[in-house]
Amino acid sequence: MPANYQTVRLAPGRHQRPDDGVCVMELASMLAGERLTDHPRTVCPTLAALLRGYNDGIDAGRRQSLKYYAAASLGTAGGRAAARTRRRMLRAWLDTSAPVSGPVARLGLRLSLLDLQHVGRTLGFRVRDRDDSELHRQVLDLLDALVAAGARPAAPGAAPDRETILT
Repeated sequence: MPANYQTVRLAPGRHQRPDDGVCVMELASMLAGERLTDHPRTVCPTLAALLRGYNDGIDAGRRQSLKYYAAASLGTAGGRAAARTRRRMLRAWLDTSAPVSGPVARLGLRLSLLDLQHVGRTLGFRVRDRDDSELHRQVLDLLDALVAAGARPAAPGAAPDRETILT
């Protein structure tokens, strides 16, 4: 039976067919009815880059928890202002969650925000290499906040929460 959005398994990298697995953004493109791509038009580019990188860096077990964000991120492509707000939120989160000292380190952190996929991958590597469930929870909380930024209020009960998807 060919894989579909209900049966597919999240995997790192870019894929040609869902049977080979998909990344979180390819799953989003499937849910949106777009062709299979890791750059779905309906997802904010800032959020998409961070999710692509995190998907690639994290371990296989925790990666499956990102399925929720394939659906939650749909409709977040709200223009430059929303993307700018999300980048500011990410920068503030990095400043408090991964504080750096010294001007060179601060400059490095600011420059890393030019490649959000790298930021996501680095966070995923940290979670995977340190088996850090607390950092994973913090990243998921960050993703929740980024999805909510600039989003229209959803109807109560319109979508399941993250914990429902994971159980």
